[in-house]
Amino acid sequence: MPADHAGSGDETCTVCHDVQPTPARLAGGSTAEMGQSIWQERAGLSCRNCHGYQGEGGFGPPLADTSLDFNAFKQRTRSPLADLMPPIATAPDDPAIEQSGTWISDDDLRLVHAWLTGVEPEPPEPTSEAVLSPITHSLDSLEDCLFCHDADKAMPFPNDHQGWSNDICLSCHSAPGDK
Repeated sequence: MPADHAGSGDETCTVCHDVQPTPARLAGGSTAEMGQSIWQERAGLSCRNCHGYQGEGGFGPPLADTSLDFNAFKQRTRSPLADLMPPIATAPDDPAIEQSGTWISDDDLRLVHAWLTGVEPEPPEPTSEAVLSPITHSLDSLEDCLFCHDADKAMPFPNDHQGWSNDICLSCHSAPGDK
């Protein structure tokens, strides 16, 4: 948890962040562990009831090792092809959906997709509203972002960056002198 969040309880996460805490997220698990935890443990999401505990399929089609890229996976989650599957909201837009937990943020859906496919997620496309923190130091002899920026390091990164590589960090954040 970032230093400026000290004293905040887990229940306050969703005040600012569009996520729900899971055991793997709170423990700082890998991308795959967090995706698996969301799929298997999050109350309200019942994907596993039709698609299987490991995504192996059942009443619904198998999703483990799916060839769908993230955007196609997201589209099918938000607007399913079959009437049997309810659309899963991006965020709770009314108290009943929030209470039931039948929603999943794009960030959490990205983690689930990564677990099902075994492919690390690409960083989300920045929007015009995105505020990307600049790198405030030279990268000379500091090429390993995770040396300082990891869940238990001096400058932790946001939860939704868990499992991302240095290349992904540098694809969004620029260092002094970079264009």
